[in-house]
Amino acid sequence: MTDEPNQLLGKIAWSILFGCDIEDIPDPNKPENVPYIKAVRKAETEKLKLFMETTGKVLFDHLQTDVREGMFDIILRENTGGCPCGLSRKVDAIRAIVKLIARLETIANENILKGKDDGR
Repeated sequence: MTDEPNQLLGKIAWSILFGCDIEDIPDPNKPENVPYIKAVRKAETEKLKLFMETTGKVLFDHLQTDVREGMFDIILRENTGGCPCGLSRKVDAIRAIVKLIARLETIANENILKGKDDGR
């Protein structure tokens, strides 16, 4: 019985702070609640997907561009300043792979151009 006033107080505080009621989440450990929980998760996923593909597309496109530009800058940076941490080693390894791919593409393009010059 002592929890009821605290629960009511918590619901009122939540409503004041966030302008909505607390969503009662059924116990996920009870098998009879599993279909409901799955349906709610699916609905939330569909809402997010719809948002990302419609009204939120511009925002997500900008965020994706920011991430790609940041990763591009990290990969192209000359070195990590000798930092021995795991993240720096991983960046250095990725940078080496990108350089190898660029070198292979350069060789392939040179061979294609040579082949055209030779009449192949």
